[in-house]
Amino acid sequence: MASDYEIKNFEEIDPSGADGIDGRFSRKFLDSTELGVSRWRYGPGEQSAGHRHQVQEEVYAVIDGSGRIKLGDEIIEIRQWDVIRVAPTVARGFEAGPDGLEIIAAGGSKPEGGDGELVEARALLVGEEELASGGGRLGDRRLAEDRLERAVDRLAEARLGRDLRLVQPIDVAQVELERTAQRALHLRHRPRCELECRERGHGSG
Repeated sequence: MASDYEIKNFEEIDPSGADGIDGRFSRKFLDSTELGVSRWRYGPGEQSAGHRHQVQEEVYAVIDGSGRIKLGDEIIEIRQWDVIRVAPTVARGFEAGPDGLEIIAAGGSKPEGGDGELVEARALLVGEEELASGGGRLGDRRLAEDRLERAVDRLAEARLGRDLRLVQPIDVAQVELERTAQRALHLRHRPRCELECRERGHGSG
């Protein structure tokens, strides 16, 4: 039987997540069947894996930094003290801005064993349009190229059979990484004049 209250400090909980991402889950320490609260810290430019749920609704509060959240096919800028509610089946993922991102996530009750599903290897991938236009709203062209280069590096790790630090099987992650790597390699070797023409609206695209 649960007690009337529980107190746990996030700093006392072992972290989870990839390099540059620090996640700490408190549900089991709070002995709650109805609520789960976690804290996530992302280093500058770091991205989370996309996920969704079957029945668990979640709320995210940005307590420091800024970045973007991807909800389905929509990408939205977020900043300190924004609160975001997400319905269970909507795929979501985060990308930190240049100063990093810290969020508190709260979820409701969930089935025994969990109801989370990873839906993408990387939730926010810099696309061709963003690269051609200078890296999008979070940074310049170099930042966009750096993100794509990291994706190429992760693809190389996947081919060597190393752990990609994702909770999904590596062969599933490789599908998304292959797409990103191919796009990165294509863009990296395109003549600069082609990109400049595209920026002026003259590309065949």
